Amino acid sequence: MLVVADDEVIRDLARQALRDEGYDAHGTAAGAEVSAMLDAAAWDVVVVDDGGREIDAEVLILEHGFTLDELVVRVEALLCDRSEWTLRVGDLELDPLDGDVRRGTERLALTPTEFRLLRFLMRHRGRALAKERILANVWPHDFNGDRSVVETYVSYLRRKIDRGREPLIHTVRGYGFTIRPPDS
Repeated sequence: MLVVADDEVIRDLARQALRDEGYDAHGTAAGAEVSAMLDAAAWDVVVVDDGGREIDAEVLILEHGFTLDELVVRVEALLCDRSEWTLRVGDLELDPLDGDVRRGTERLALTPTEFRLLRFLMRHRGRALAKERILANVWPHDFNGDRSVVETYVSYLRRKIDRGREPLIHTVRGYGFTIRPPDS
């Protein structure tokens, strides 16, 4: 996978986010080097900061204000069969492509930020996630707010997902949060 972006910070963040998910990701700036890299290898996915290039691969164009989690999800969508795409934790299901979230038979209405947060938690189910990592992956890379926003949005999700049911979202004291099925 190749990340093409003139902004070195964006390029490195995107490349590292993809590597964190196990992808072999490389990065380059636009110009002569990108042409050489495109010619030197057959890339499965090329992530670019604009759509002005002719590329023989699945192309994902970065949009202003993207989050690292959105980048990874969009790359996975290009590479995965849609039938394998629905995320599940217990009786909670999330379809990242349709934006559909259900707990049992009940359809849940989430704000875009709640949706991104839930998707990130579900993609890493059973793992303790630090508030800082959640913030870096769910909120836009240029977000300058306080990390307490993570706690606020987790409480919003709990009200919608866990109210009156076995809780799925759990606090990892002094660290962050995790989501896991009730029986684990």
